[in-house]
Order: sequence, then C-alpha cells, then structure tokens
Amino acid sequence: MFFESFAKKITVEFLLTKSDKWMIDFYKRLLEQPSLWSKKESSKGILRTKPIIRLENNEHIAPFDNYGKIQVYLPAETKSEYRTVKHTLIKNKESLEFLIKLGLTNPDLFAEIREFILPKYQTESPVKDERYFDDFEKLLRGYESIPPNNKEDFVNELSNASFIWAVKNDNTDESCLLKPKQIYFGDKDLRKYFSGYEVYFVSEELYKKFEKKKVREFLKVLGVEDKPRRIKIDVNLSCEEKSRLRDNRGCSWDIHQKDYEYEGLDNFIDKITPQKSYLLWKFLLKSIESLSSDQAQKFFKGEYKWFYYSENLNNFDATFLKTLKQQAWLVDKNNNFKKPSEITFSELSDDYIKKNPNIDILIKVLEFKPEIIDQLPENDREILEIAKANDITPDKLKKMISEKEEKQLEQEKEQWVPECEPDTIAGKIQEIQLSKIVTADLSGQVENIESVRYEKPTNNTEKSEKEVEETPIDRKAIGRWGEEYVYHALRENYQKQGGIVEIDSGFKVIDADGEEFEIIWLNKHQDKGKGYDFVVRKNGVETGYIEVKTKTQEVAELIEVTGTQWEFSRKLFDQNEGEKYSIYVVFNAGKENAQINILNNPIKLWKEGKLYAHPINFKL
Repeated sequence: MFFESFAKKITVEFLLTKSDKWMIDFYKRLLEQPSLWSKKESSKGILRTKPIIRLENNEHIAPFDNYGKIQVYLPAETKSEYRTVKHTLIKNKESLEFLIKLGLTNPDLFAEIREFILPKYQTESPVKDERYFDDFEKLLRGYESIPPNNKEDFVNELSNASFIWAVKNDNTDESCLLKPKQIYFGDKDLRKYFSGYEVYFVSEELYKKFEKKKVREFLKVLGVEDKPRRIKIDVNLSCEEKSRLRDNRGCSWDIHQKDYEYEGLDNFIDKITPQKSYLLWKFLLKSIESLSSDQAQKFFKGEYKWFYYSENLNNFDATFLKTLKQQAWLVDKNNNFKKPSEITFSELSDDYIKKNPNIDILIKVLEFKPEIIDQLPENDREILEIAKANDITPDKLKKMISEKEEKQLEQEKEQWVPECEPDTIAGKIQEIQLSKIVTADLSGQVENIESVRYEKPTNNTEKSEKEVEETPIDRKAIGRWGEEYVYHALRENYQKQGGIVEIDSGFKVIDADGEEFEIIWLNKHQDKGKGYDFVVRKNGVETGYIEVKTKTQEVAELIEVTGTQWEFSRKLFDQNEGEKYSIYVVFNAGKENAQINILNNPIKLWKEGKLYAHPINFKL
C-alpha cells in the first residue's frame, strides 16, 4: 500500500533531486511491485505514464504516453536520435531487468532512419553536421542488415537522398552532400578521364572512417559510378529524321524522343593522346560488359517512339556515338590516329583491350573498316574463319595436311604377312667385312634424282629398289619382326654360355666364369625412340648398343639411319668407343632363310669409305 500511495504522488521535481544510485535502488524495488507498472488489459500500472525514466541529459520522461506509445528506449551501440535511458542506470543487472520487463527496447534502426535520418538528407541543400558520420554508419548498417525482401525499397529511398560527402575535382577542396547518381568513385582512371571537366568524387574521408570495401559496395549499389555515365540530353528530331525512322509511315502523335551523351566525352576527346584513347576504349567496354547483346547495342542508341494506330519505336545513333564515329581517336599499329571507318579492327594498336564481353558489339556500332576476310566470297571466308577460330597457322595447316596424307598412305599400305614367326627359325648371325667403295668418275655428269636411285640390274623375279618403294608395305610390322628375330638370335647365342633368366625387358646370363650378361630390348613393350634398340650390359656396365635394320630381301637398298642414331654412334666414335655400336641388318625378314649381318662401328666404316650414304642431310 505504501508503494501504491507513493506512486500516485511521485513528480518530476521530486525525482530530479535524487541521485543515480537512488534511481537504481528505486528500479530494483519496483521489480517486486509489478502491479504499479505492468501492462494489463483491465488496469494498467500507474507508473507507465509517470516520469520515472531518467535520460542521458538527466531529464525525466514517462516510459509511455497516454496512448501506450513508447517514448524512451534502452541505450543503443551508437548515438541515436531517440530519447534513451541514462547509460549508468542499465549497468546494474536488476535495474536493467526492470526496464526490460517494463517494455523498453533498443531503438528500431529502420524506424530511426526513416523518422530522423533520411528527412535530413532529402532537403534541397542538406548540411554535413557533427552527427553526419553517425548517420552514415546507420545507413550502412541498415543496408547490410535489412531483409532481402525489403532491400529494393530501402535502396530506392537512399538513392534519392543527398547523403554522400563528395569533393569537387578542381583542386579547390569544395565539398558538399550529393545523391549517388551525381558522384563518381575517385579512381585513378576516372580522375584522368575527367581532368578539366567538373565532377564530384566520393570523399576519401568516408574510406578513412569506414571499411573501404564495404563503402564501395554500398555506394555502387546506390548508383555511384566507376565509369563515365550515359546521360540523357534534350533532342528535337527534324521532320525528315522522324519520317525516316517511321519508314515514311503516318504518325498521330509523338510519344517521346530520347538522346544520350557520354559524360565528359567532348572534353576528353578534344585533347586525345594514345594513352587517353586506350582509356576511353577501356571505359566503353566496361560500360557494356555486363549487359546482354541487345542491351549493349541499345546503349549506343537514342530512341524515338510515336503513336500510329498503336505505339511504335525505332532507334537512332546517340549523340556520343556520332562523336565516336566522326572523330579520329583510334590509334593504329603505327601510332597514327584514325576514325573507326578508316581502320580495321585488326589494325588497331595492340595496346587496346581486344578480348572482352560484348567487344563485338563495340566493333559493330563504331562501324570499323571491313576486314579483308569480310570481302571474300562466303565459302573462302568460312574456311578462314574456321582456321582463325581454331588458331590454325599456315605451318599448322601444312602439318595437318602432311599428317593426313601420311595417314592415308598408312591406310593404303599392303598388309605384310610373314611366312614364319621370328621365334620359329634359327638365328643366323655373322659379322661381315666391307671393302672400300670405288666411286666412278662423276665429273661433268648431272644426276637425275627422279630416275637414278639404285643402279643394280634386276631380273624378272627381282624388283628394283624404286619398284619396291612404289608399293608401300607395313614397315612397322617388318621392323618389329626384325627386332624379335634379333632378340631370339641373341638369346640362342647367349644360352650357349649359361642358363637364361628371363626379366621384364629381356634376359640375363651368367657364364662359367661368373660373368653376368644382361640383354635389354628397349622396344619390347613399347617404342622408346632412342638411337638404338638393344643394350648389352656386362656385370652392370653397358658394353654394347645394337640398332636393328630390317629388309624383306637380299638385294642392296638404301636404309634410313635417323639423326638420333647417327649422332649417338658418332658420339661413341669420338670417345674412342665406336666398337660399342653395331647395326644388325636383318635380310629376308619373314622367311625361313632370314639372317643377320653385323656392321660394327658404322662411323669408322663410313670414314673409311666402306659404307655408301645417299642422300646426306645437314642441319645448317
């Protein structure tokens, strides 16, 4: 009863005489008297409309007005336009508990923005006051926390408010608050572009106060630009222009005429330099890179709409596009300035960006001089376009044709079928001694390369070398047969010295003296492409290298020795180890009378004039 009587008599004057400590104790005691302050449908507590809440400035106010509307809030993290409880009074746990149970809450951020903040920046000439950065922080926080379904409306409200601190670019430090669509980011490229032209950039102070990445993202969504804007300008099309756009059809009335300028273009292009040209090209591409192809084309167009039985629309070159087409602002590879119509795209300096989304639209609207390829007949143009799209150079094309011809030749080869398998006949190996070749006097003679290839006479049952080559056969199969024949012949010979031990790539033999020999067939599982086919090892040391050459007959013929094989043999010869290298020539491959002739140290034989070489190719 005492508290109820006290509550009825309480006044502002009385409470103003009390300390913060007394107020905290008062709130703690009220926790035990909920009937005096709780909200009930039948009877509301008397203290709900009494000035029992002390504000930060020590004034007192009732928590709710006579209509039940809240009049005071708990302190916020940042300064608020709302009246809030003195911060000291919420430090006590029980005091804070009372205020929360009474129904006080933190200020509603979005209500504060709409009620107190936005109206300040929706006036004609808003002022940047001492609360500006607090206001900006709340707008930024509001953007980051607003639910997605409400974000579009919130962004629209902010886009029409002059709340961004901007600085003029004329070095006068003149600043003011502007709308997002009136400002640019102060990037290096934009400062170069707008040099000598009056615009406003976002103040660097905002980046110092807040995280730059967050500020840029926030302002970009609102309409602050990082590239020159396309600006709508007045246009008054002539009767002739309108008639042309209508295709000489009738018109009941005009609906609208829209034309556009690219902000700062005339000022920028008036003192063009190569670097400025590259920058303008970069900005034009940036303006359309995120647009659809249709939108990108319309970016460069004005619009005329009229009514004649129904609404009709046609487009025309925007004013800024006419400037871009009529001015010599593009730089060719010789650093000369050209109009778009005077230069092909391929003749542009390589300092321009040449790969970018919608770059084909920019090339089209500027109306470059047609490329030579575009002037070719349709079939030829299609061939060149395919080659260009697949980066096919002349050298690549020649190689492709050559490979195709080789493939066709390979497919046309006769299938070679041996009469017997290489492991079913005895391996006959003999080392031969060659005599020095006596060359006839060739002075004054001219060799007919096409007809003089091999001079050995032939009979009815034996084809000449030229005739043999005119009938392609499977050289790979023949070569494989020859290698297998040499392998089995070597195996037979070494088996006489001891027991054979098979290994993955060949075999091993240990003779009576304990010497270990190892024969490695390099191509046993797949071709290795080295300068030899077999390696002979003695006690782990490589002592011999065998290159196999295979023929299907006994008649003399030219056998190819590759550069790799020849150079490996020569290297050994230069190291006085020429005897390590041998050529095993297999005759009569695939037949029961096959045999192997060994040519040891071929470089020595050649130097002694005992090997005939034709032709010889030098790498110069």
